[in-house]
Amino acid sequence: MTEKLRPIAVEEYSKSFARKVCSAFFANQLLIGGKEILSFSNVYQVNLFIIYKIFDRWQQETGKLKSAYFDYSHPEVADAMTVFMNSLSQHIAVKQEDFEPLVARAVGDTIRLILTPYEFFKTQLSHYQVVRVERLKEMMKYVHQNKFILKELVDKLEAIYGEEVSWEKSVAVWNDVYQQHKHGLDSPDIVVEILSKKVPLYVEDLRENPRTSIPLPNLNLTSALFESNAIDRTLYPPKEKEDKVKDTAKINANDNISYVGNGTNHVNGNDDGKKLHEIYQNGQPTVNEKAGENVADSFLQRQKKQKIDNIKTAVTLNQKFIFTGELFGGDAQMFHQALDEVESCRDYLTATSLLANKYAMKCEWDMHSPPVQEFLELVERRFA
Repeated sequence: MTEKLRPIAVEEYSKSFARKVCSAFFANQLLIGGKEILSFSNVYQVNLFIIYKIFDRWQQETGKLKSAYFDYSHPEVADAMTVFMNSLSQHIAVKQEDFEPLVARAVGDTIRLILTPYEFFKTQLSHYQVVRVERLKEMMKYVHQNKFILKELVDKLEAIYGEEVSWEKSVAVWNDVYQQHKHGLDSPDIVVEILSKKVPLYVEDLRENPRTSIPLPNLNLTSALFESNAIDRTLYPPKEKEDKVKDTAKINANDNISYVGNGTNHVNGNDDGKKLHEIYQNGQPTVNEKAGENVADSFLQRQKKQKIDNIKTAVTLNQKFIFTGELFGGDAQMFHQALDEVESCRDYLTATSLLANKYAMKCEWDMHSPPVQEFLELVERRFA
């Protein structure tokens, strides 16, 4: 029905990519936390898949805690479990040896999602004899590329079969959905090119049946395009071409792209050769630096960590102006909608993933900017 990729080729590329970016990141620190994961890669989809894999593993391990000898449905137990889960979700800390395989799997899934979306979603369905619609809805929170077609599948399954459906029937529905909407799928070009800035990605080498009639793109450039160890924070290239790319540059998918080979686009620009740890040194303080702040600021730090019961009432008037203007493009309605959605989330991990997936890309957030960090601190306090 559609083309397929060679699993070994995808795995080799993904491991190579993960090894390179992780070596750069962990050169200056031992652990990576939740906020850092959301801005770890230059492709948001990779970051979201990393979070999703942590969340999925977390759910499995939490299930193992339950014993036949205790009543986990009791209100006191349920409340205690919720507090426990919220606390855990705010203290993600992963070592390089554990994080690198997560990155490799996330990159592999991203490649499959953008190049072979039919096979990707069919594989997701094939994991279960009985497909639960609620699980697909959970996954949808962590899908950015081609999200609309997953939503079409979820809506149709729910309308026809309700909460559960057999694998065979779910695949039949997926076939129909794909045929109806395949022409609206996202182009993979931008994601491919930005991944290639770290490790050159030759799409034809991944295909099971290469399109030999189409020449391969000439990605073997001698410029610093692939030489920088810096990890870009955005999915799209900057709007303006400058000698030095600012860390807080706005992003635009249509500018500064030159075309070579078979029409695949290349992003111009780099991070001035700086490694990620150098960016951290010159920008936001690291986790260790935060831990060693002056004792004179201890009261302020305690106040920042104090739990809040409702994020809407905790936002000050000044913060409302800043967040609305800087993070939501001046759209007060969108800002209040985001706060309502955060309130409806069950834990910190779900809330931050929602913000990254729904608003960070749309509003072009610089995840390292003070307004974003301040906003995420409020979200953290909400689920403390």
